[in-house]
Amino acid sequence: MICLVTGVVKVLWKLIAAVAKKNIWLMFVQMRIFMPIGFIVLITTLIVDRTNLNGSAILAGLLSFPSCIFFAIGVIGMILMTVLAFKADSSNPKVDLTEQFIIPPHSYASLYD
Repeated sequence: MICLVTGVVKVLWKLIAAVAKKNIWLMFVQMRIFMPIGFIVLITTLIVDRTNLNGSAILAGLLSFPSCIFFAIGVIGMILMTVLAFKADSSNPKVDLTEQFIIPPHSYASLYD
């Protein structure tokens, strides 16, 4: 839940930054703080409750419909992010627009000054 809320707040910040050209610093910086906390809680829960994990049930859940579609979209998105990070020229407006749909924006430099 922490990771979800943090991601939603970051998306709202991006919308505000793009539309209103305003930087709400708390919305910008919160992801650096709360996202790692959310993942630490998630990993800790998996470690503490590892005896109740059922690998075959997890695999069946990932491969069942419609989960398999969303899992595949996530994997494809990760592959595209990796390829674009190494191969694309983000100074090109067309490439930048493509990245916006896949990768969170890297720079709102004018907002940080």
